[in-house]
Amino acid sequence: MNIVSKAIKRIQNKGLMETVKLTSNITCGLMDFYLNPFAKKQSKLPHPDNEKIKSKFESSGLNVISYRINIPEFQKWVNEADFPENYKSSYGSIFIEKALEHYVGAKLLELKNTDMLMDIAASSSSWFEMAEKMYGCTAYALDYTYPKGINGKKIGADATNIPLPDRFATKMVLHCAYEMFEGDADIRLLPEAQRLLVNGGKMLILPLYMNNFYFADSSPRAHRVGLDYQGAERVWRDDGHIVRFSRKYSVEAFLQRIVNNMGNFKLKIYYIENEKEVSPECYLKFAAMFEKGDK
Repeated sequence: MNIVSKAIKRIQNKGLMETVKLTSNITCGLMDFYLNPFAKKQSKLPHPDNEKIKSKFESSGLNVISYRINIPEFQKWVNEADFPENYKSSYGSIFIEKALEHYVGAKLLELKNTDMLMDIAASSSSWFEMAEKMYGCTAYALDYTYPKGINGKKIGADATNIPLPDRFATKMVLHCAYEMFEGDADIRLLPEAQRLLVNGGKMLILPLYMNNFYFADSSPRAHRVGLDYQGAERVWRDDGHIVRFSRKYSVEAFLQRIVNNMGNFKLKIYYIENEKEVSPECYLKFAAMFEKGDK
């Protein structure tokens, strides 16, 4: 399909005014990306000072736990997990990172056969099925891109408004997903998770993306109409991926947005010490475990 045909189809599907707005939004982004010498770009940022971030967490009074990956155990686990070939090929060289997230997540959540697990913002992942097979738990996958409603073990819904009863789940997990929660959805997830979890239930977020300052990266070619950065600096993503929004917290922003709004959750921050020993492709550094209190 040539460019003119694509443009006509877009107009037919979206409507003229919406297409004009979208085209203008992307054009402005590309102009800022290429022509503004002061525009911040992802590849030009200094690496996160993870030791300083860890120290700030500790100074704020949060419970920070150092965690070392048992590499032989992880390698054995990957073989036993038997990830689908299409999943492995879709991630290419960073599949090892994705496998690590699922391994560490299962370890920290201590999955067992009595658990009711919710994989939040699961997208195309089949982890809910794999978790049932490996740990004997009952598992559901939720994503807003699924057909609306409860369809077997897949639930099509916004993660901040889940059509399930109170105290339905014992465990919730978000793998490389929380950073995509736009606007104040990162805050609004907290009371919904408290509603959905049993007393003593746990929600794990990993990776918890931290950085030296509070920003959200966006691709200049992604449509950003209606996007609310919530006080985060905008950084242009220049790695070739088309991503509308991906949030990176500073410690100060995490305290203000999450810790100050977590209600009766108890929070542990995990600091992964040796992810690079697994593979240079791995970047899982921080994880956040929220445990529901008895109130």
